[in-house]
Amino acid sequence: MATVRKKLNKHTAGNEDFVEGSLNEFRDRFSSLEKHVRHVQSELEELQTLTTKLLDVGVAISSEIDLFSLLTRIIDEAKGLLHADKGTLYLVDPDKEELYFHVVDVDLLKEIRIQIDHSSIAGYVASTSEALNIPDVYKIDKTKPFKFNRKIDQKTGYRTKSMLTVPMVNRNGDITGAVQLINKVIGDEVVAFNARDQRILMSLASQAAVAIDNAQLYKEVTDLFDALVRFSASAIDERDPATAGHSRRVARFAAATARAMGCFSEEEISELEYSAWLHDVGKIGVREHILVKENKLYPEELAKIRERFESVKLSEDVASLGKQAEILKRGGGSKEFAALAEELERRKAAVDMDFAFIERINKPGFVKPQEAERIDAIAAKTFIDSDGERHHCLLPREAEVLKIEKGNLTEEERRNMNSHVESSFKILSQIPFSKRLRHVPQFAACHHERIDGTGYPHQLRGDEIPLQGKILALVDVYDALTAQDRPYKPAIPVQRSLDILRMESESGKLDPEVLKVFLKHKIYELPDDADNISHIVSRTLKEA
Repeated sequence: MATVRKKLNKHTAGNEDFVEGSLNEFRDRFSSLEKHVRHVQSELEELQTLTTKLLDVGVAISSEIDLFSLLTRIIDEAKGLLHADKGTLYLVDPDKEELYFHVVDVDLLKEIRIQIDHSSIAGYVASTSEALNIPDVYKIDKTKPFKFNRKIDQKTGYRTKSMLTVPMVNRNGDITGAVQLINKVIGDEVVAFNARDQRILMSLASQAAVAIDNAQLYKEVTDLFDALVRFSASAIDERDPATAGHSRRVARFAAATARAMGCFSEEEISELEYSAWLHDVGKIGVREHILVKENKLYPEELAKIRERFESVKLSEDVASLGKQAEILKRGGGSKEFAALAEELERRKAAVDMDFAFIERINKPGFVKPQEAERIDAIAAKTFIDSDGERHHCLLPREAEVLKIEKGNLTEEERRNMNSHVESSFKILSQIPFSKRLRHVPQFAACHHERIDGTGYPHQLRGDEIPLQGKILALVDVYDALTAQDRPYKPAIPVQRSLDILRMESESGKLDPEVLKVFLKHKIYELPDDADNISHIVSRTLKEA
């Protein structure tokens, strides 16, 4: 400025009025230019901020896969960007050719349905793909086919004025819904949305359409996964009626226990829940007759023993007839016949008592030493059949099976039954679980491990067993004790079952901290919800 002033002074000496006027004009132009530059700079900064916000919004909504959360996020972001007081996101129901909407604002209706036609604002946008920017919905030109429904305003006491509605178009060019913003607020005044607002909302709606497509696709995948889990449980149910109910209850107990412990995220709880649902899937490889075995002997085996014991009594009858013939031959009296009949009844009663003992000892349970000795004594007895051949009352295998000290399975059968754990791990390891479900095979394979190393299949000890595995182990035992659907045992009362859990914990088999939470929060009192899996899917698979 100083240089300019010197030059002007040199060339306009003696003409001060001209100089002063020129300087004032120059100052005005320079000031105007400065203001224009500042305005442009401000607009550029605002545009840059807006662009950054749009990018941030795009990233945010593209990473959200829960549909309800996504719809809420889209409306929140759109309202914030364009200073709207309220907003609605409509989705197309292709089966009914209707729009239905989810509203974030609690003072509006939760959901209504709108026909996709020209009669309503949203219906018009969805049917024509044309955006509508209305300064005042109460002053819509009567020549327009669409109208504003004032009933919502009348119901809520709200005054809808400016409204901007744009279509959502997916990557295939299909209309998937519409975004609607209501009442742009600048200061305390409701103003109309401008052309830039419309362009911004169109851009956001395009991103939203793609994100919603992704979320809906994700939901379809999770629904499919849910169906596969149900199918797996049903397949096991077909072979072992006890397993489906057991898996459902174990899933419920495990999730509730984990949630009560307060150290797991919802994703981790979902992972544990699926592990519980699938922990017995390996039983598909266990022979069916073992799965449904109720007693130590199979029904056909006990039936053969019954026939054999009937043959024993028949042989006693034959022997008694021979003795009667001898008495008659030597002319014996009635006392001898009476004594013979009494002896026959005593011997046949002894046979019946032996069989009754076998029926009792055939039930699952513990065998005392004296009971094992009696089984051996019965097995040592012989009889002669109608063909004159001598047989043992019990076959060696039958005697060994009846002497099973605990439960109802032989060692071979138990090995086959226990193999279901490793089979579960192998089957589940072949499933390409998402990152957040990657531990399902490991957790499922831990439900028979014990802290003291006496479990199976790997005899893990202490912290070698993940906490989720310890939870599964405890709730699996509890349900096995109390279950009504086990063919080989009656249900044990709840309090007695809890006492058994305490003893197992004190002996170092079950985790005491898990048991403490299980008891404190009375997890065992949870009702049996057959549709428990339906709410699992809504909060799982957060990362594909």
